[in-house]
Amino acid sequence: LNEIDLSKEIGVSRNTIKKVLLKLEKEHLVVTEDNKGATVKAYTLEEVINYFEIREVLEALIIDSAIKNITYHDILK
Repeated sequence: LNEIDLSKEIGVSRNTIKKVLLKLEKEHLVVTEDNKGATVKAYTLEEVINYFEIREVLEALIIDSAIKNITYHDILK
């Protein structure tokens, strides 16, 4: 990912692109190398499966919580 190209394409300053790429790097979504720019992180199949398993458990917990706390008035909305 080239900062200059991205800033021109999106229409924002290069500084804004740098900040976004740093945030994405902190979230482990891109990998930044000096003098090479940033690349989107590649995930292994095992990592992807793990993330989906975590998401499945979280969604089940959210649904369970919603069922326990929903009221008739909420349903009518």
